[in-house]
Amino acid sequence: VEHVLSEATLGALRRRRVELSAPEAGPAVLIASAPGDQHSLPLHAVAVGLGERGCGSRVIGAQVPFSILASAIRRTRTAAVFVSCMLPRSINAEALVAELPRTRPRTPVVVGGRGWDPELPPEVHFAPNTRVSLALLEPPSLRAPLFAPSRTGIFRTLALYWDCGRAGNDG
Repeated sequence: VEHVLSEATLGALRRRRVELSAPEAGPAVLIASAPGDQHSLPLHAVAVGLGERGCGSRVIGAQVPFSILASAIRRTRTAAVFVSCMLPRSINAEALVAELPRTRPRTPVVVGGRGWDPELPPEVHFAPNTRVSLALLEPPSLRAPLFAPSRTGIFRTLALYWDCGRAGNDG
């Protein structure tokens, strides 16, 4: 049953990516899972989230050796890199950083999933969930202020305002 649900979810995520028609021009976020990790649903979920924000992405796939990821960075205009690892063992992020090319400006690296060693190099950002991944990967030029009605909707904006106003208020 798990595999049937995974395939159905993967199909829905792929259809949504096609619907979004992300921008072809400009740098894209490269998305992959760590060597040995076959999980691809997180990759497609992040790609859809970025597409919904108008950010281009390229899903390289599962079980991507760091050397292949480095080659993709050299060959493409890369806005950022996201590497997922859902394995219960620790992946050393220093091995990832050592393999990646030095770019100017430096390509942001975000990792997610339970498989990463808790001691991350300073140039690697850990995202505990998809929402944080998207916030870290979205280019600064597309980020909106917290209370921007055009991005969050007027009702969400009012709800955020209301919640902020009520914080620490017993009445």
